[in-house]
Amino acid sequence: MKILQKLTLTLLLALAPLCLYAQTPSSDPYVAEMNKILQATNSRTLMIQTIAIAWENLNLPLTDYETAATAVVDEIWPDLINLYTDEYKTFYSLEDMKAINEFYATPTGKKFAIYSAEMSATIQQKINSNYTSRIQQVLMRYIQH
Repeated sequence: MKILQKLTLTLLLALAPLCLYAQTPSSDPYVAEMNKILQATNSRTLMIQTIAIAWENLNLPLTDYETAATAVVDEIWPDLINLYTDEYKTFYSLEDMKAINEFYATPTGKKFAIYSAEMSATIQQKINSNYTSRIQQVLMRYIQH
């Protein structure tokens, strides 16, 4: 049971800072613009890598962390696309999404997309390796026995 709780908590922590990349085309122009952004930032791959690293750092009894993380992301992907689409719409208009994509099409935008994903992955890995025990200690204070 503790392993399942760790897996769920890790997945939630890994998903929070990440953008998502939708694989399926949509007739909704907003979703199409979001797909462009998420593709530019390679978010799906980053999500899988982040989850796999987190699980490995927790020493979960898995034979292949990346394969397991990919399976989890594949399983929940359609729901995540809907969730993030709804959330993005509360903050960004279609025109905003198009402007973001225009930025990602520039040399600086491409550079930002490449390095921001790499930096986020590195930061997440450092958090997982340096703070896991501290996070667990804090959480233990809030877990009902």
